[in-house]
Amino acid sequence: MSLHELICTEVWGGNGNIFTDLVIPGLTGVIYSNACGGDKGGDVYYATACSSGLIGRLCLADVAGHGEEVAQISGWLHDVMRGNMERRDPSRVFSAMNRKVDEFGFHALTTAVCINYHALRTELRYCNAGHPPALVWKRSDPNWQPLAVEAVPAAKFSNLPFGVTADCKYGFSLLPLGEGARLFVYSDGVTETPAPESRDLFGDEQLVSVLSNTTGMTPRAACEHVLNRLRAFTCSENLTHDDVTFILLEVKAHDPRPFIFHLVRNQFRRLTTRFFHSE
Repeated sequence: MSLHELICTEVWGGNGNIFTDLVIPGLTGVIYSNACGGDKGGDVYYATACSSGLIGRLCLADVAGHGEEVAQISGWLHDVMRGNMERRDPSRVFSAMNRKVDEFGFHALTTAVCINYHALRTELRYCNAGHPPALVWKRSDPNWQPLAVEAVPAAKFSNLPFGVTADCKYGFSLLPLGEGARLFVYSDGVTETPAPESRDLFGDEQLVSVLSNTTGMTPRAACEHVLNRLRAFTCSENLTHDDVTFILLEVKAHDPRPFIFHLVRNQFRRLTTRFFHSE
């Protein structure tokens, strides 16, 4: 399996088929994405790392469309992620995306989820725009729990998919996370995987049950286990019912050294990487 590690002011992602290890500031894990209709689908994923290498962000959007609609949302999301990578508040990404969609009169319904992790503060900020909730597991709690986002006070509309209304406001929840905590972010193609005969769906409860059996595994082994269970449920090696994307991330050991140390180290790594890539 390949590896992609974000170091400095990088935006990485897209909407293509992928199964790779992923490292962003403070978090390490695996991303799997499979388009039901070819090489690219309607699930769009992007990750960023800020200049200090301390703030990592991951966003997953599910576009109810294909082709031009997905390409447009993907381009907007890339630009918005780049423009906000130094900011700690992930709701800025969603507010900017909703303005873009409304401004252009875009009609492809798009749900999204975004996590923002500050490695020095060991703090997660999370927002949701009508998307299946991300799940979190902590060593202090044996159960996987959905991450909820409260409605924005005094707002007429809160946390809706992009493009529903220009009046929508987006909030975020804040959660401290210790070493070894895990996050599972996914599109509805996971829980809506159908059984071939009964047409029963994989569902939320079964997903949580499967994840509960993976906490002793490495992130890669855990993702392979989830994928194998989805394939077994639908009795097929190929998931063709919908685009299927999931990302499992684990919190790395906390490094308490000061901000300036991380900034200098990250800039050095960036320059070193560019030097070797230019050879």
